[in-house]
Amino acid sequence: MSIEPGADDIHYRIHHLFLPPKLPQKDDRSPKRDRNLISNFLACAQEFLSALQDFLSTVVRSFSGDQPDERLSHTDYVTKRLGDHVLWSSAKLPWRRSPLLLVLKVAMQTALVDVPAQYGYKAFMTFLLCRTLREAAMAGTVVDDLLYVMNAKVAQRIYKL
Repeated sequence: MSIEPGADDIHYRIHHLFLPPKLPQKDDRSPKRDRNLISNFLACAQEFLSALQDFLSTVVRSFSGDQPDERLSHTDYVTKRLGDHVLWSSAKLPWRRSPLLLVLKVAMQTALVDVPAQYGYKAFMTFLLCRTLREAAMAGTVVDDLLYVMNAKVAQRIYKL
C-alpha cells in the first residue's frame, strides 16, 4: 500500500475485521473509509496471491523433474460470465464493472485451484487479519488491550487452520 493509513483508518478496519458489533451502534461508514477498507483488502489479496504463487511454483518445480512432458503441458481453463451492463439512466458517466475486479477474481480462483475452498479462504482471511494487526502495532496509536484481542483472534484462526 503506497499511502500510510491514519489512526482513524486503522481503528475503522479493526472494528470491521476483528471486533463484534457494539450495540447500540452508530453508522460509521463513509466513502473515504470504504475506499480505504477496499484498497487494503485488494492490496492484501495481491500480496497473498504473490506469496502463494511463489510457494506453488516452488512446489511444482520440485516435483516436475520426474514427470513426463505431457503432464507438464496440462492447462486448466477458467471461465467467467460477464454481466457487463452499462447503468446509464440519466447519469453523467456510465458505471461499469471494474476490469481489475475480474482480474482479481480470476487470479484468486487460479491461485487457489488446488487448495480446498475452506483452507484457501481461511488462509486468506488469516493473512488479512495478520497484516492489519501488523499495521496497527506499527502505527503505535492502538491500545495494548485491543492489540491483545486482535492477537488472540489471529491465534484462534491459525489454530483452526
